[in-house]
Amino acid sequence: MITETKPIWLPDRHGYQKVCPVCEKEFVGRRNQRFCCHPCKNKYHYDRNAERLARTRQLTMEMDHNIRLLEKKFSSSDSERVVMPYAQLLKLGFDQNAPCQKSQENGLNYFIYGNWALRIIREENKDAQVEITKT
Repeated sequence: MITETKPIWLPDRHGYQKVCPVCEKEFVGRRNQRFCCHPCKNKYHYDRNAERLARTRQLTMEMDHNIRLLEKKFSSSDSERVVMPYAQLLKLGFDQNAPCQKSQENGLNYFIYGNWALRIIREENKDAQVEITKT
């Protein structure tokens, strides 16, 4: 957070005396100018957004991991639809907590990963199955 002091007008220099919040260097600038130079302005905004960007990169990597796993395992399959035990998909390294698009069609919930749609099939007294369809 930038803490600004009241700028001092310097008539002989036609500007206000200020202190840059990034490098703490004194400079003369416009009344609304907060930074001494573009690199300081860029550093401030980069640092402010770094955590959000890191989280976005992490979520993208998790989603891409699942897409690559599905491509590697099922792209060579002749069938456009594969049904397998859900536990087996998890053993392959599928991350069930990774972000994905969700879709509902004819009352059925689908989880979309790239070109792949997954539907979890749960039946009484049976282990969960997953239907994997190439879209």
